[in-house]
Amino acid sequence: MLGEFMNALAGTGKWKVREVYLHNKQKLQAGEIVVSVYDLDKLKQTGLPTGLRFGIAAEEESVICQCCEKEDLTEPQFVVKLLSLKCFCSDGWRVYILRRMNQTEASLPVIYRRAKNELGTAYHNLRSYPGDDFVRECYASQNVVDNCLNDTRIGQHWWTPLYYNVKELQTELARAVHESIGAKISLPKPPENLNVACLHFRHHGIMIEDGWVIHFARCRVPNQTNQVKLDSLETFCNITPYAEPGEACEYKNDVEYKRVIHRNRAVWLLFHSEEWGKYNLFTNNCEHFSRFCKVGRRESAQVRNGVAQAAITALTFLTPGGFTTKIVAALGSIVIFKKTIPR
Repeated sequence: MLGEFMNALAGTGKWKVREVYLHNKQKLQAGEIVVSVYDLDKLKQTGLPTGLRFGIAAEEESVICQCCEKEDLTEPQFVVKLLSLKCFCSDGWRVYILRRMNQTEASLPVIYRRAKNELGTAYHNLRSYPGDDFVRECYASQNVVDNCLNDTRIGQHWWTPLYYNVKELQTELARAVHESIGAKISLPKPPENLNVACLHFRHHGIMIEDGWVIHFARCRVPNQTNQVKLDSLETFCNITPYAEPGEACEYKNDVEYKRVIHRNRAVWLLFHSEEWGKYNLFTNNCEHFSRFCKVGRRESAQVRNGVAQAAITALTFLTPGGFTTKIVAALGSIVIFKKTIPR
């Protein structure tokens, strides 16, 4: 439901969203999909959820929702609980109703009954942190695995071409070296005839439902570094001016129940971005993030197989060989060679 909610905020898709003004004594109808948001504008503008949770409205101003009882990515615990509206929507948060455009009032009692029957259910597997998977199951009477079966893009690892600006890449390289060996470096000015298009990388992310991608990327907030964030597929594929379509990476045995886990890992890190750590071109980049969501390990084929080497070559140029050797040793098995990356 996270993707549906984002589309509703953007005014696209088959869902609509309406704010509930509780101070005007507006009441919720049992069975309504309720969304509590702390900072809606920040979510829409930056893709960074400062606070977000999903639930099903119950009787007497209460909400049935999936609560995270144990905040642990490897051994989480979720329980379906009945919360008062005040507990579900903390001070300063706003409440919204999410409804499908063709939804009828007659469906609300059915949704409420499904949610009520799940009260007390405990999950020890990785669920969606804001509880939108529980809401989907109540709304559609469809478990998340079936949802992945119907939408094969959910949980997929996607990539799109990425071209670095030379100065930006110099900054990232200098930061990576400083973090690795503690030395600050000043790289030479690149030649004016350098073909920037040769600095060719791939940007990576994990697809969720309805054309939304979670990825580790530069935040659209001044003075903030890279963060795990949520963007539309269109924004993801146009991350640089060289707009080209993205495509999915193929994994063996990428069955539906595994893609649920991959999707939920990405969602977990979206809400726990600080746990993922700071961006590092060689040790913690967007591909490390996406590979971790897929296989549980921080890996980057671009670093391992040599896509990054050309960038180092293009940026270090005539750096003294001794210092270059020290950089290479600090960053692992990166070998500098003087040629561009073929498209």
